Amino acid sequence: MRCARRACMVLLLISVSALSCTSTETIVVKKSSVEKDVITVDGGIDGKSVQLMCFMSVKNCREIPDGVYSFIRVTPGKGIYTDCPNIDIYVKDSNDKKTEQVSEYCLLGN
Repeated sequence: MRCARRACMVLLLISVSALSCTSTETIVVKKSSVEKDVITVDGGIDGKSVQLMCFMSVKNCREIPDGVYSFIRVTPGKGIYTDCPNIDIYVKDSNDKKTEQVSEYCLLGN
C-alpha cells in the first residue's frame, strides 16, 4: 500500500511538471496594423496563417515590425485576454533563444 501511494505521488509530480513546462515556438509576422484601439497582426505558425490582436489600452500591447519571433502559449486563465488563447511574443537573439518580451496577444486563428 505504501509503495502504491508513493508511486501515485511520483506520477502526480511528473504530470504537474509536464503541464507547467512551456515550449518556445516560432511565429513569422507578415503585417501589423492599427485601427482605433486595436492592433492586429497577420502571421504564420508552422505554415498556417494566424491573426493576433491586442488592445492598445493594455500596458504591453504594441505594434511589431515584420520578422521572425519566438512565442510561448500562456497557460489558460493566466493571460490578459479571457476569451481567447494568449501568447507572449519575444525577440529572438542570434542563437534562436527568446530574449525580451515584445507583447502579449490574443491568438485568433490556429
